[in-house]
Amino acid sequence: RDFDNYKTDTRAREGLKNKCLEFLQQDDAKTIALLGNVGCGKTHLAVSILKEFANQKKKVNSINYTELTRKVSSNANDEIAYFSILGKYANVPVLLLDDMFKGKITEANIKQMYDLINTRYENGRITIITSERVIDELMNIDEAVASRIVEMAKQEFILNITKMENYRLKGEA
Repeated sequence: RDFDNYKTDTRAREGLKNKCLEFLQQDDAKTIALLGNVGCGKTHLAVSILKEFANQKKKVNSINYTELTRKVSSNANDEIAYFSILGKYANVPVLLLDDMFKGKITEANIKQMYDLINTRYENGRITIITSERVIDELMNIDEAVASRIVEMAKQEFILNITKMENYRLKGEA
């Protein structure tokens, strides 16, 4: 996955790609959030951004939300292990968090995301987030987490994608 093979067959897809490329040129925005429709290329673009940062010799990491919450939850009773696992993702200079708040969300999951996002917020870390939930839904889940994301993204890079066709259903996957 990279920018070269992201299909820009519609103006919406081209605009989305251009906004991601614009994010890479910013010095003050620390977060980009690709939110909404399934199958519009959120993860493809997020990985493309991550690769660009890696090409700039920045240390990067990525993790899927469900994988992270499973790892952290299995160590919830061991504070050292909990923060060790979370710290691996909270402290890396560039992180891709894919599918944030996918599926059933527990209070423990919300706390885990707060711990992760707040640490990244406090330390000015670059964060790339994908989620099927748009920003209003994230605010309803937890305003503290969502408002930090909005502030880090300077609102300009909160990309709510709600009317894009699922390319997987068009046989283009």
